[in-house]
Amino acid sequence: MDVLDYDSLLHKTKTSLCNNVQIKMVSFPNHFNSLLTDCRLCITQSLEFVVNILSGANILQSKLSQYIENAVSLLQMLSDLIKNVVESISMSCCSFNTFPTTTGQIIMLVFSHCKNSESVYGVQLRNVQMQLKDLFRTCHELQLTYLMVLEKQFIFDLTEREQLNIIIDTLDINLKIGELVQSLDVKTMAEQWKAYTALCDKYSSHLIDKHIYQQCMQSLCSMVMNNFKTALELDQDEKVIMRSLKVTNFLIKIMFKMYNIFKHASLKDYSEIVNLLISVHLHNPSYLEFEGSAPQLIHGMNTNVFIPTRLLLRELIWDEKFVNIVTTYDVYNIRKDEKVLGYILLIVNVMECAVEKSDQIQSFNKGRLLDRVFVCISYCHVWTNLGLKFKNEYGLFEYILKHSIVWALTFNPEEMLRLERTMYEAILATDSLTALFASFLWTALSKLCNNRQLLLTQVITLCQIYQKLESHKLFSYSPQKQHLTHTLSNLFECMRQEDRIRLSRKFNPLDSKNMSLWSVLKISNLPSEVQRNVQEEILERCKHHLISNLDTKESVEDLVKIMKLAASCSFTRADNDVEECLIEAWMKACQTNYTFLSKTIDTGTVWYFEYVEALAMLTCALEQTFYQNSANLIKVLNAISNIMQIGNTELNLLLMDSLCNLAIHPVNDENKHSAATLVNESLRTILLQDCSINTIVKNKLFRIVKTCNNKRLEQIISSVVAEDPVLQELWDNILFRKRECDKEKLKEQLMITSEFKYSHKCLDTRLEVDKNSEAVDEIQKTSSSNFDFADLDALFDNESDSEQPVSKKIKLDGGEAEAILNRLENDTSLLCTLKENVFTSEHRRRIKGICEKLRSIVD
Repeated sequence: MDVLDYDSLLHKTKTSLCNNVQIKMVSFPNHFNSLLTDCRLCITQSLEFVVNILSGANILQSKLSQYIENAVSLLQMLSDLIKNVVESISMSCCSFNTFPTTTGQIIMLVFSHCKNSESVYGVQLRNVQMQLKDLFRTCHELQLTYLMVLEKQFIFDLTEREQLNIIIDTLDINLKIGELVQSLDVKTMAEQWKAYTALCDKYSSHLIDKHIYQQCMQSLCSMVMNNFKTALELDQDEKVIMRSLKVTNFLIKIMFKMYNIFKHASLKDYSEIVNLLISVHLHNPSYLEFEGSAPQLIHGMNTNVFIPTRLLLRELIWDEKFVNIVTTYDVYNIRKDEKVLGYILLIVNVMECAVEKSDQIQSFNKGRLLDRVFVCISYCHVWTNLGLKFKNEYGLFEYILKHSIVWALTFNPEEMLRLERTMYEAILATDSLTALFASFLWTALSKLCNNRQLLLTQVITLCQIYQKLESHKLFSYSPQKQHLTHTLSNLFECMRQEDRIRLSRKFNPLDSKNMSLWSVLKISNLPSEVQRNVQEEILERCKHHLISNLDTKESVEDLVKIMKLAASCSFTRADNDVEECLIEAWMKACQTNYTFLSKTIDTGTVWYFEYVEALAMLTCALEQTFYQNSANLIKVLNAISNIMQIGNTELNLLLMDSLCNLAIHPVNDENKHSAATLVNESLRTILLQDCSINTIVKNKLFRIVKTCNNKRLEQIISSVVAEDPVLQELWDNILFRKRECDKEKLKEQLMITSEFKYSHKCLDTRLEVDKNSEAVDEIQKTSSSNFDFADLDALFDNESDSEQPVSKKIKLDGGEAEAILNRLENDTSLLCTLKENVFTSEHRRRIKGICEKLRSIVD
């Protein structure tokens, strides 16, 4: 359009906008629709002329101002005309069919120009600042008039398809206006969104199956995320932060309102909402505090983001579609991302919100949420070790565990049975964090549920599993042994005394095949009268084995078993015979007697490692009485010092706790100097050994110092390292790290260690030594490198005391399976034709057993 045509159209449009005489004429609606189109064209052309002038070489200031003022006057006159129309006649979509969309397009056009004014006007912005303010003000006035008419005056008949399409287009335009104004003016944004939700609410019955809800929620999620990120930017201005947080607060409340309006809509995709909730839960107060955010920001986030988000979540959780999206979220793809923290906290918050409504919770598929916790917890190694603190000073692990316990207590028997199987699977897998979680959860539920018979049954089952796995070559140093040991020990302590006695009768501690099991359950946990009788016999056997010749592999294994069992006893008084035998055993362990030992453990020397481990355990159990005689302490220290001279990493790791425990034990007689010398020599040996090999040993020593927090131990190590500048520097760095933890460096280290996976060292060593060995091939066929027990059914079958191996399941092809099913169907039909009184109680029992087996296949 050239300037002459523009001037002509402008003059004509202004004249028509001022003519109020035609309002009550029959032809006015058509005239008004045409006038709106002209008005939009004029305003569009005015703003385009502005852009053209700014892109030219010679910018005429007067022309810029003139075109902006033309747009201002048109907006003002249009607003006045609409007010006169609604005061004079009723407006309906049937007659004024372009009003909702064309007026909205005009408002969107002007607001868009205002939003982009900095980039459009550049250096000229200051020269037209007043005119642009007038432009925004008059457009805002038109917006208010337009929204008021739509909400209260304008009539839609949504049974008409054309009018339904018009309001859908109108809402789409107003959604875009809402996106524009949120960055312009908070008040304008609030008015826009309040009117938008009012329109949706008014016509919700006709819009429920349209895409209105989905498009609106996507837009709101995007705006919330943008404001959220703005508030969290480093070195952000405080006013900008508070504005962004308040806008976020308002938008979340709009999301809440829109959800309630379209609660029963069929077209709902919660993907964007779930991603938003994950981001919100990631940036929780604990995380922000860990990141060093200002207290004002943390408080603002809590007030403006977390509280309204929780209100929204309380509504969303009762929508099955939302829960399905949450519980099927692809966690694996975010396992290395910090989003995994946000996701697991979202799951926890969903559980917490659901528990609040006890009358509705039974309709919830509760098992799915706890399943997600089990999946996620294995990816949370970094976050559970970073030092995040939650309410009442809980760590992340404890926080998740606490809410999982409360959630599990709402389970019905069927759900609890499924959870029990999940806990079995976790404990028999290789991920230690998941197993630890399962173990603590199981222990807490056993204490709170107070079901004696169930607990007894569970412990018996775990004992049987332990004994079946014990015969496996790779079990001794597998994660599963640690998991089972921890769980069995905790559950046994939960049992009543009479139930412990029942268990001791089923698994006699004096029976050699039960000794390893009772070193886990601990003789000291038995009632005193039972414990006293059993302990006497155990100690007698232990003394006998200690003084016997160890000339076969079996004799060493028997000694190790009995020493570990003896270590689980409670020693309240000195036993000189046991102590003498123990000293003799330590003397046998000295490296001068075993020249074949090297710096690495191999399959031929594992027995020695197990022997020293059992010695350390028994010595620790006797500690209260054994070390009263300082001569005993000196002899043990001397033996430990000699063993550590070998430089074997596994042995040094094993003996580190014993050494530190001996180091801080007070010696105040003539042996004081000898004890100090031996401790210093042992510590010096560890610290000076090849760093590339024994860094792990040093790390364990420093970790003990950190967790023990014993001044005497720190002083001893300080005196040792003072003799060597390299060691002194290393120790100073450790002390500095203890006081000033570099969070980012710690996070990087944890990220690296989270990738570590268990594999059996003997397998790895043999594979490297002889890849072509038939024995290695056999191991590979019969064992997985991570020793993962996935076939639970095989463990639960054949639970009698028989030592027969678990039978393997037969593999069938499709045809054979089909034939079996056909026979089964025919035989079942025949049984159904028989009279009920034909079946004896034994028949019924067998039928019930068959049904259970068939049900297990389906499950």
